[in-house]
Amino acid sequence: MNLVEKLLKIEKGEYTAEQTMRLKSPRLSKLTGEDVQVVIKELGQQQYLDLAALNLDADGNPDTGKAFDTNAKIVATALIEPDVKNPDLLKHLGVATPADAVKVLFRGETRILADKVGELCGYGEDVEKQVEVIKNL
Repeated sequence: MNLVEKLLKIEKGEYTAEQTMRLKSPRLSKLTGEDVQVVIKELGQQQYLDLAALNLDADGNPDTGKAFDTNAKIVATALIEPDVKNPDLLKHLGVATPADAVKVLFRGETRILADKVGELCGYGEDVEKQVEVIKNL
């Protein structure tokens, strides 16, 4: 059986099904006193690339000064649970945006979660380099 024949046997909806991932949050687990898992979802390719591009300077090079903000925006967009768009949560945390809520809730875990979103979107561990290569094609 060739590759096309194998692909034809896959349910059409499988190609566009949104992928999700559950991850343990050590920070939220510590804060709540119990194991906490967060749920992230795959983003559309263009949506992910647009968000990842926020981390680039005017010359298209990664700007480490923008990394935390960019990662927080990626995570806020992909996060299903907890719902960082919830107005009550935003008010409780004293923040204005879902990305700001991510910064408060996850701190150092933000980068890890953003990398996992990248993996769900089809990019490996070195997401920034891959995004740059794709943008230059």
